Amino acid sequence: MSDVVRKPCVILDGKVINIGPWDDLNGTNPMPDGAVVEERDVEQGSDGGWYVVGEPRPKTSQERIAEFEQIVADLSELLLEKGVI
Repeated sequence: MSDVVRKPCVILDGKVINIGPWDDLNGTNPMPDGAVVEERDVEQGSDGGWYVVGEPRPKTSQERIAEFEQIVADLSELLLEKGVI
């Protein structure tokens, strides 16, 4: 984990939608209406992404896949127990 730094963050409806300066792609990607820029404490994760300090991090693809596989296994077991499959 890296040190905490302050970076501009684009906030929309109370959620951080971008960390760092907004790239408007030469006018083809304007900042959303209602969005504001605020300085926030952020740190760089081991995956290279930037994350706001104190906010939950999104699950990785591997974590989401593992959760889905567990759900499928649990449902399969339940269906076997009930004699459905």
